[in-house]
Amino acid sequence: MRKLLVLLFCVIHGLTITGCGLDTAREQAAETVQFVRFDETKAFQTLYPQGWEARIVETGILVFAPVEVMNEDKPGPSLTVYRDAPADSTESLSELMDHFLSNGPIREGYKLVTPINETGINGFQGLMVDFESTAEDNTLKGRIEMVRLDNQAVYYFIASAPQQVWEKEWFFMDQIIRQSIFNES
Repeated sequence: MRKLLVLLFCVIHGLTITGCGLDTAREQAAETVQFVRFDETKAFQTLYPQGWEARIVETGILVFAPVEVMNEDKPGPSLTVYRDAPADSTESLSELMDHFLSNGPIREGYKLVTPINETGINGFQGLMVDFESTAEDNTLKGRIEMVRLDNQAVYYFIASAPQQVWEKEWFFMDQIIRQSIFNES
């Protein structure tokens, strides 16, 4: 329960933000972006954009965001990675996603705007769904992607950004997700 509360805090922190002041480094063309390696050799590694920060907020919960979002509580994008304990191998991916949507941080104040679709991350099958906030003064957009590993551990990637910068910021968050390497067996 505590992990869900921490995860809820992380997602709300990223999702309750309106507006975004982009710095010039992040406005550069995508091909000029330099990435930094996050390496937690026990479980997970990926690359994230220079100018972003990676912070483990609790065991199993990792947040990526631009430094000004993470440290100064400024508006902007964030990507939360949540590793769940190995799931019951009889649960389908759909059941796992439904459980997360019903009991996780995106259960109130948000609506799903796409059907749940299949996806994959680095060879592992998964599911994804897009969501938006339902608050009139808070136009936020986001995506949840999840995969189950061979050892039944489940990784959820929860990306969010103000709607007016979603397309631009999604590029960076998608790169973090696509560069993910799972070191668990």
